Amino acid sequence: MSWADLESDLNAPPRFFVQAPDGQRDLSEDARCLMFFGTLERCKRGPIRAHHVKNEGRYNHAHAKRVGVVAGVFDYRIDGERPMSALIEMKGYDKRGKAGKLSQAQIDYGNAMFDMGWLVACFFDPFDALDWLRDNGFPIAEVRR
Repeated sequence: MSWADLESDLNAPPRFFVQAPDGQRDLSEDARCLMFFGTLERCKRGPIRAHHVKNEGRYNHAHAKRVGVVAGVFDYRIDGERPMSALIEMKGYDKRGKAGKLSQAQIDYGNAMFDMGWLVACFFDPFDALDWLRDNGFPIAEVRR
């Protein structure tokens, strides 16, 4: 084994799909999450369970680690019939009109899950996220925009 074999990229790029900002600066991440989840609930056509992972906010870091809070965990986990599962991170714009970006912790988490075989992606457009799920076999009706 050589030293080169032990090297790892400390700032690895995403190995999963990341959608470019869509320019709709009036839509926050929260508004996009509401659109995504509400539309998913209306348009699912089979067994799908989805939930938002509450992992943001201010924590005492030592306590957070003890209770299992992990930096970078994506916004949504979507499960269909076994073995169908996906992770989606939604991004939007802040009050200043600046597009959200993946943190390195999110990239590292997404890459790890992708490497374990999970469907992983990051979207700005909630309808594109639904299309991606449908294209990957989830029973979701087509949505008119």
